[in-house]
Amino acid sequence: MKLRSLWAALLAAALFLTGCAPSGPSSEPETSGYDLTGLTNEYLAPIAISGIGAVSWEDPSELSPDQLLSYYVVWAMPLERNLEEPEKIPAEELEKAQELNKELVEMAAEHDEALMELYFDKGTLTQDDIRSGLKIGLANREVMPIFCTSGKRDIGTKRLMEFIINVAPGPLKAPAFLATDGAEIAADEAAPAVAFVFKSQVEQHIGEISYFRVIRGKITEGTELMNTRTGNKEKLSQLFAVAGKNRVKVTELSAGDIGCTVKLKGTRTNDTLSAPAAPVTIEPIVFPEPRYRAAIKCKDQADEEKLGKLLNDARFEDPTILVEYSKELKQTIIQGQGEHHLNILRSRIEKENKLSYEYIAPKIPYRETITKVAQADYRHKKQSGGAGQFGEVH
Repeated sequence: MKLRSLWAALLAAALFLTGCAPSGPSSEPETSGYDLTGLTNEYLAPIAISGIGAVSWEDPSELSPDQLLSYYVVWAMPLERNLEEPEKIPAEELEKAQELNKELVEMAAEHDEALMELYFDKGTLTQDDIRSGLKIGLANREVMPIFCTSGKRDIGTKRLMEFIINVAPGPLKAPAFLATDGAEIAADEAAPAVAFVFKSQVEQHIGEISYFRVIRGKITEGTELMNTRTGNKEKLSQLFAVAGKNRVKVTELSAGDIGCTVKLKGTRTNDTLSAPAAPVTIEPIVFPEPRYRAAIKCKDQADEEKLGKLLNDARFEDPTILVEYSKELKQTIIQGQGEHHLNILRSRIEKENKLSYEYIAPKIPYRETITKVAQADYRHKKQSGGAGQFGEVH
């Protein structure tokens, strides 16, 4: 699977990762919960699903079956205590849980002939065997696990980290990245350095921040790499390891590491930085086309210039946002992935910059066009004393 396909899969997975865990009373009591099995099988097959179950708001606690460990996870309600406690699966749910676990076992066995033979002999696999099979599937990008998590309420995060530690392959064992010429770029620390910029950000008092993954080689402070898109050299004067919003200064990053640097001259998302002696361009992420558009109306005309700069910064950070001024409509048009996408952007700008604007429907550029051939004549005559007026139009 190429990088662009992986990105599409991760985008789809993100839709589920943020929406499964409970966050408050449901506005529709008749809805018993979320059934993601059909959706995930349609969009991300084949998939290992862990920690997904029906959610009901009527009970004092919420239960979610864990397919790998074969027990229910209890989310204490109210959620102030942030508890996750394993419980035996109730008898009425046991059959369904066993079916889910069987699907997971079969999926794990598919990726290793030895595990497949073991499964045929014993009819099941141990947890360690399942982890081994899933690790192979993850390394080949044939399995995409999905977890119900809530970072805000610290739900499912412990289980997610345990899975990453026990099952997810390390970067040195992950499949090689593809270059634009089709060559595979393996995570070799001894090879010439290559880094891929996957995110850009503009932060007050700091400026532009470039987040990158070291694809191969090692990068140290002061390293000069070439931007293969522009051909210009970039000096990475400072290196940081990233932990959420915190940045920890480091002196070296190796193949597989994710880090960031600041104040690069002309580098943006999707650019590749490589050793000048061995230039390599990593296949870029293909972002989705816009699906929603609106016109922008600033509440205070004096803020229009400032808003224009903020929107350009937003475009720099998020390539799925497009901003342009239509001379024909005399409106600034913004495009994104949906109404919610643009509302989040507006909320952020209003909160961080105390600047308000609203979205309105774009004007329609009405036009007239010639539909058929026609002929007409007109004669103009006017005599009011003195020189007269006469003319013909054919």
